[in-house]
Amino acid sequence: MRDGEAGLEVLLGQRTTAARFMGGFWVFPGGQVDPDDGDGEPAFRRAAARELAEEVSVVIPASELVPFDRWITPQALPRRFDTYFFAAAVGPSARVRVDGQEIVASRWATPHRLLADAHAGAAMISYPTLRQLERLRTWTSVDEALSSCAATANAHGVPAVLVPDDAPFRR
Repeated sequence: MRDGEAGLEVLLGQRTTAARFMGGFWVFPGGQVDPDDGDGEPAFRRAAARELAEEVSVVIPASELVPFDRWITPQALPRRFDTYFFAAAVGPSARVRVDGQEIVASRWATPHRLLADAHAGAAMISYPTLRQLERLRTWTSVDEALSSCAATANAHGVPAVLVPDDAPFRR
């Protein structure tokens, strides 16, 4: 996150359309924990910092990442994730350079602008990211956002999905 002229701005990257999962979607940079990241909560921080550097060349020490959100996909889905999201302040001199492999474009914008683009069909944004942008739009500065994130670090969302009994992926 950074403080911009219009208020709090966040960085989203656009996944390559060739990706098997969420191709073409605008996402917060990130990825999975690698064995070298270790175990437990410190591994999630190390993975987030590593993926941020790999995907958009933004370097933030893992110790500066503040827990923001956690999403667990419903049991009914065939592919499940337990995903941790972190927030951090990025200075005005930070330069974003996409990797061109996983992330093919990047964009700094206010949560209000990103939500408007998603609702207008101008940007594909996943349900969890939309909910996070709705939360982020309530804050006017990075300091306010980081303080609020730190205070609610243990909350997480599990989207509800109604699945018919005859669904092909029901377990």
